[in-house]
Amino acid sequence: MANQVLNIGHVEQDFFADSKLMAIGTRLPGYALCSLLNSLFAVNLVKDEDVVIYHTPSNNTKVKARGSLFENLLPSPDSGEQTVRFNLFRFVYDTRDDEDISLLIYQNRQEGHHLMPELPQADFLILIQNRHRIRYESDISPHLKYLKEIEWVSELIPYDLKYRSNLLL
Repeated sequence: MANQVLNIGHVEQDFFADSKLMAIGTRLPGYALCSLLNSLFAVNLVKDEDVVIYHTPSNNTKVKARGSLFENLLPSPDSGEQTVRFNLFRFVYDTRDDEDISLLIYQNRQEGHHLMPELPQADFLILIQNRHRIRYESDISPHLKYLKEIEWVSELIPYDLKYRSNLLL
């Protein structure tokens, strides 16, 4: 029987449509970053379920990651896989229609692993979904850049990231 591959292109397209993704560097832990953003933007970011990724060390000591919305399976005891949990914080503004606005903060570093391995310098990732519906979206990056607690901010294009499926919820 031939292996079947799940095409998640449409899911990614829907998830990242009309979104803005930023990487940030900060020494703040997740709860303090959320507290800062809550006060600055009058939102209510709260801790959500962790994003779980499974890492398998390979023979050449590089790390092979698997895990996403479609691969959230428990590792088998003899697989050698390590479960790594990344904090996720979320604020959803209910617009009373099908286009709720979401502000998601993903922890990028945990136990020597990265949620987005191609961004090892990033401490957190901020994803704004349905950004055209949010009043302060165009100002969020400039505000973050001027906060002394935030060392740097970089806007990203989700489709340029190899491990973007790790962000799917």
